[in-house]
Amino acid sequence: MCRCARSLKLKTDAFFPGKKLSVTLRAPKAYDAAAHAAAETAAQAMRKVDELLGPAQASAYELLVQDTALKTSESGEWVEVTIPALTPWGILVVKPQS
Repeated sequence: MCRCARSLKLKTDAFFPGKKLSVTLRAPKAYDAAAHAAAETAAQAMRKVDELLGPAQASAYELLVQDTALKTSESGEWVEVTIPALTPWGILVVKPQS
């Protein structure tokens, strides 16, 4: 399996008709046991009594991910973005350009 950059074309109108797109790659940082333990401790401290971990505690884990703005190029109704090699995964966040 190739761990190399790939290009992706997005049809602008499928996301935000008439607006330019901004694309960000959200990927995990390299594993750091201390950072993970700190995030878990922070999440537990945010819980209410008898509450399960959920969206209300998600902000505790923000330090474990990295956001990278990706360069885009437009060609008619399409936007092309180059996604760098991922280890092990990432999520593309597509928003209207501000």
